[in-house]
Amino acid sequence: MDIFKIIIAGIVVVIFSAILKSYHSEFSVMLVLCSSVAFFFFAFSAIKTVFDYLMTICTTYGIDSLYYEILFKALGISYICEFASALCKDSGESAISVKIDLAGKLTVILLTLPMFKSFIETITKMMP
Repeated sequence: MDIFKIIIAGIVVVIFSAILKSYHSEFSVMLVLCSSVAFFFFAFSAIKTVFDYLMTICTTYGIDSLYYEILFKALGISYICEFASALCKDSGESAISVKIDLAGKLTVILLTLPMFKSFIETITKMMP
């Protein structure tokens, strides 16, 4: 399985990073950042399979394309912001990490406003 390759590669990177940190801490940070980006792209390719499956479910049950587009965009923004935030935390920049988290949350809220409006309209139509 590919997850075992990721786990082993992650452990190897952590070991090399710990060794490099005692000699050249800047190289250690670069190793962690580069490996994190590589792991992210691997995970992103796996996420494509999940998105394809969710797309099949949405089209099977006739869910409006607006809803699953918003869902996919929100998930993508969430994953990318979480990844960027974790990189900042790993680099010792927790203040920037918090700002990235906040920006991601606000972006998701803005993105889902049309869905929220549609939900409220549906509820009000159902009320007598």
